[in-house]
Amino acid sequence: MVKIKICGLRRQEDVNYVNALKPDYVGFILTCGFRRSIDKATAKSLKSRLDGNIRTVGVFVDDDIDGINDYVNEGIIDIVQLHGAESPDYCEKINAPVIKYFNPENFECAEKYGVDYYLLDSGTGTGNTFDWQKIPEYKKPFFLAGGLNCDNISSAIRQVKPFAVDISSGVETDGVKDYNKMKKIMEIIRRTENE
Repeated sequence: MVKIKICGLRRQEDVNYVNALKPDYVGFILTCGFRRSIDKATAKSLKSRLDGNIRTVGVFVDDDIDGINDYVNEGIIDIVQLHGAESPDYCEKINAPVIKYFNPENFECAEKYGVDYYLLDSGTGTGNTFDWQKIPEYKKPFFLAGGLNCDNISSAIRQVKPFAVDISSGVETDGVKDYNKMKKIMEIIRRTENE
């Protein structure tokens, strides 16, 4: 069964939505400077209200390793997603399971990394799809991201067969999470799996 990650939570309402809908993972953007970035205090507050069965992923872009590990050690996040140019050695110093991002230009480099999961995306939060035919045959489980929405999620699951799908802008309206879109895409995912 494909896992579901809803990324870019910022508000208490977002936590209320996921608590009701029960995706497997949620993502907090913890590097500053991005549209969905939140600070540590906000992440801690959102985590405290989150259903304990939903795993939290902290998304970082070339951040300080000690700072990342502080989030892990304080129990704010369960998994670390690295979305920059982090090296294999860098990844090994993270005190949590690691999801490492790759784009179509460096998919072939992925297997040099001893991480737990790959994340395949067109870029850092672009919200654009890419040619799924370019995905190599990986032995390691991967998250599929990039422009996933209600219109293409079934095709993505059937064609790519990812371990998980990672959705952000596809469940937003005017830049904020939309409960009805989240509910609809999760229903489509579950229906697709049962076909």
